Amino acid sequence: MMEQAVGTYFALESSFSWIKLGLGLIGIVLGSVAWFRWGRFGKGFAFPMTAIGLIQLSVAGYIVWRTGPQVVVLMELLASDPAGFIALEQPRMAQVMANFTTFHRAQIGMGLVGFVMLALGHWRMPLVLGIGAGFAIFGPILFLQDTLAANRAQDYFEAILRFAAQA
Repeated sequence: MMEQAVGTYFALESSFSWIKLGLGLIGIVLGSVAWFRWGRFGKGFAFPMTAIGLIQLSVAGYIVWRTGPQVVVLMELLASDPAGFIALEQPRMAQVMANFTTFHRAQIGMGLVGFVMLALGHWRMPLVLGIGAGFAIFGPILFLQDTLAANRAQDYFEAILRFAAQA
């Protein structure tokens, strides 16, 4: 049962990382186009789009790169030393869950700052409007992405806790 939870969680993490990678590439390309083609608004828009796109690309690439070897190690540990598996994964996933709270706060803040910049921005401040638009677009997208990831992580964490209670 725990083997299935490990396999499912990491397969979904890897699959969704490809989506995150695609969104990162879109952000970088859109930011580059905006920088060169959309004037001062585009220069403002390019900052958050490119920066967040690079972060998305880095995180997704790391997850895709490490997932296969991580699953092999966890499955071997689960088979040979269930207590060792619990000792490793339970605190790691507790930290992952805590990190999502921080990420959500930052993403909500990013979206709110973006919408405030859009609302208070003036046509004479296209750079501010561009930055606001970038934050207003990426903030909610990241929040949705991480909410889905947090739900998957919560399911996996609960499976670990159930497994620990039975061990």
